[in-house]
Amino acid sequence: MFFSEDDPLKGALVKAMREVRPTLVIGVPRVFEKMEEQLKELGKSAPFYRRWAMGWAKAAAGRHHGKMGRKEEGMEMRLARKLLLR
Repeated sequence: MFFSEDDPLKGALVKAMREVRPTLVIGVPRVFEKMEEQLKELGKSAPFYRRWAMGWAKAAAGRHHGKMGRKEEGMEMRLARKLLLR
């Protein structure tokens, strides 16, 4: 378990998440809104192939997490995790 000590909305959250690499994040809605805003800003400047690949990886993760009863990851999710969701 890890708690961010500094103000997460002023950049400390990104540093902490890179260090800790969590598998589960619990927070107030504003934290997730800020994360989404930053990802969208990064996506605007990314080349087409990277935007396409990240869209595919997010869709694969959504499909995988929609089937939480499965005990193992499918090939698509393993590929997405290995290539993009590190």
